[in-house]
Amino acid sequence: MKRISFIALAIILISQTSCLKDSGFENQEYGIKDPAGTSAPGVGFNLLNKTNYKKTVGVFITDQPQQVEGDAVMLALYSGSKATQDIHIKVAVDPTILDEYNAAMAAEDPNWSDIPEMDPTKYTIVTDAVIPAGQQYAPVNITIPSTLGISADNSYAIGLKIISADAGYVIASNMNKTLVEIVIKNQYDGDYISNGYFYHPASPRGITDRPKTLATVNATSVWTELGDLGGSGYFAIFDVDPISNAITIRPYPGSVSIVDFGTGLPTTNPGYTAQWANSAECNNVYDPATESFKVRYGYVGGTGYRVTEEIIVKE
Repeated sequence: MKRISFIALAIILISQTSCLKDSGFENQEYGIKDPAGTSAPGVGFNLLNKTNYKKTVGVFITDQPQQVEGDAVMLALYSGSKATQDIHIKVAVDPTILDEYNAAMAAEDPNWSDIPEMDPTKYTIVTDAVIPAGQQYAPVNITIPSTLGISADNSYAIGLKIISADAGYVIASNMNKTLVEIVIKNQYDGDYISNGYFYHPASPRGITDRPKTLATVNATSVWTELGDLGGSGYFAIFDVDPISNAITIRPYPGSVSIVDFGTGLPTTNPGYTAQWANSAECNNVYDPATESFKVRYGYVGGTGYRVTEEIIVKE
């Protein structure tokens, strides 16, 4: 799955860059040494650590302008102290950064699907940034005027590179670029709490206050773990009808086949009776008033049906 692979990819890319000292940084806190050996303050993207080369941010499907989270793309002064004067830094969009990223991942994973570049006409960026006197950081401002024309079936990326800084400041060669992944989210995307019951011939159990993340698949669908079985690799997709709010449930690619029990618990193979107070509500509908998914679904195991009833409420 593409999104799960991102952390590994970030590590791959960072490992291809040299270490801080070899790239000029003697210490992130105290700055860098220029070739002549004299001390010079350095500027770069605030990568925090070597695995943060790529930042992932989410924007929701809307026609309202959205600002990419400021801390996702942050410029930093590495000098051991705050700026004594305004520091002007210029950045530029560099598509080759994304090309390198995709190539590195494809070399590791033959099933990798390239992350597409975000259409430059779909966002605006302020390429001139200033770290103010008395500060150490400054955001690179990226605005997406509308996501209505952007497919929610994909994530997108923008490669950025520092191309100049005020005289007296050295651009760190291993902190001069970053990759911003833009994930388009639908209205159902977010963090939830699940309560319910897992019916099983040998291992039945309650589901109590289980944190869940429902992540965008497309404009009207999200995916999440099946019951409490995410650790076993069982995941499902909830497709929401935007008119009726009825939910159709299907397997996430690579997971078990899904059986829809929206009309009631099975009476055979084996039969089950309700084991918790809210069982009757789980008829595979989305409740927009409470932002909750009320679902009943499952799969066929070696000794019959395994059924999950859940009410999954957005936090």
